[in-house]
Amino acid sequence: DLLDARCLERLPDADNDPSDACVVFQRATVIFFDIIYIAGTVFASSQIVFGSRRSNSSVSSPSIYTSKQVQAYSITAVLLILNPGLLLLDHIHFQYNAMMLGML
Repeated sequence: DLLDARCLERLPDADNDPSDACVVFQRATVIFFDIIYIAGTVFASSQIVFGSRRSNSSVSSPSIYTSKQVQAYSITAVLLILNPGLLLLDHIHFQYNAMMLGML
């Protein structure tokens, strides 16, 4: 079996000895769902900072953003991605909170 059946069961603390396959599964799923969170963060940061400046008439012309907008976008994205609360919760307790925020 690729995944230990006990990995998905609720076990008492005294009996909570996960297999290596279970730990690898949990870590891999957290990393996968972090990718969803990062994609959502990049999208949300761009919408917050740049907004919807696109007009239908100038779809093909490149948009020019100021350095302050680019800096604000970068800071917003980095602060959201490196949120210590989410990093600690998701990577230690496997609660997948970042995935839910990324989907918003």
